[in-house]
Amino acid sequence: MQAHVAQWLATQVHGGLIQYKHPAYRDTRNCTVRAIADALGLHLITAYEFMKACGRKHGHGTQPSVTRRAYGAISRHHGYECAALDYFEARAEYGRTIVTAQRALQPHERVVFHVRGHVIGFSDRTTSDWANQRRHHVVGAYVFKRAA
Repeated sequence: MQAHVAQWLATQVHGGLIQYKHPAYRDTRNCTVRAIADALGLHLITAYEFMKACGRKHGHGTQPSVTRRAYGAISRHHGYECAALDYFEARAEYGRTIVTAQRALQPHERVVFHVRGHVIGFSDRTTSDWANQRRHHVVGAYVFKRAA
């Protein structure tokens, strides 16, 4: 666990219960934050702070250019390389929908799929997203691999 996350959690304990008052837990339209947290195994607060530093505004959706820049910076910081796949490359490699893409994922593969108006992060073929096992059409992907 990162130091700033541990420090925040320690200061928010009241009566033995953690009160989730950090803005990351009260943010709406934060699918880009949750997707990168799922894909790279980061804490939600860590992903939120990185995306905020890269230009994401609280409570607003993220533009694709900001997402691409932020995902590249976050992946480099955590020892990954980020490759963006466009519509045709993503569909050729993973399939047309989230369900077929999830089946096509290899074990230990870390991918964020872009669907219309949403992104979904996968690590080890699992996600915590509400769109899990839905038939949303894949329109792009970000693939994360360990840097050599």
